[in-house]
Amino acid sequence: VAKPKSEVWRPEDLATVGELLLDISTNLAQSYGLTYEEIEKSLPLIDTSKTLIREVCPAFLSNVECRPGKYRRYDGLCTNLQNPTWGATLSPFTRLISPRFADSLTAPRISVTGHNLPLSRVVSRTMHPDEGYHDHAGTVMVIAWGQFIDHDYTLTATPLVYRVSQNLRPIF
Repeated sequence: VAKPKSEVWRPEDLATVGELLLDISTNLAQSYGLTYEEIEKSLPLIDTSKTLIREVCPAFLSNVECRPGKYRRYDGLCTNLQNPTWGATLSPFTRLISPRFADSLTAPRISVTGHNLPLSRVVSRTMHPDEGYHDHAGTVMVIAWGQFIDHDYTLTATPLVYRVSQNLRPIF
């Protein structure tokens, strides 16, 4: 992984850095037998400023200087002065609650009995079956608006290459 040739970071560049950091985190967690709590609380505290990672981390996400101005910035930086990168373009999502992965880092969550959880679509269709009632007061615009909002909030860069290793773990 290298810093992009231009100073403009594309989502693909950030995704590559994110995948590298995830691989490093996975190796650290496995090598040291870290618990979920240790991973969640300790790994983000590691100072990477003296490592090779500092060469690939985008400078625009660190040392943000917020200056007073008549208008907000177009990139979303400095909207929250205590946390200037929150809500900025090309920045990671901030979680309201901590995720719970089966392996503490990437594997999909499993039930307390160790089995796979049902697909969310199956749960949704079971809990809210189509009973044939259709409200004609709403238009297709309601659906389009919902899609716009959903995609605006959840659009993230996805890996360009995806394959599965022999032990059925995804490799990017």
